[in-house]
Amino acid sequence: MARKSLSRVESRSGVDSISIDPTLQFDPQRLMIAISYHVLDEGLATELCPSCITATLRRFEANDTHISLSKSRWSAMSNPQRLEWLLVSSHTDTYSNEDGKAMFRESK
Repeated sequence: MARKSLSRVESRSGVDSISIDPTLQFDPQRLMIAISYHVLDEGLATELCPSCITATLRRFEANDTHISLSKSRWSAMSNPQRLEWLLVSSHTDTYSNEDGKAMFRESK
């Protein structure tokens, strides 16, 4: 869901105008979906570990993890940068097991 935040910008004429900077909001479920998508999209794993997804989603919900970023900043990122931002912001590490499944755990 995009939320719009207002900010004042001074135009060349010196008159203030208001610009709208949409913000991307990630609730626990959307955050888990985004991380899962980017892990697969980047080829870091061939499939996802269902129990790790469930445990990570429960952690996000228990911690009331909600993160946000301006849409313009998100648009300027590459897909690997987006994944890195999602992982760092949610305190999550990912790795693949010997079967190529993506595993998730809380960052230390």
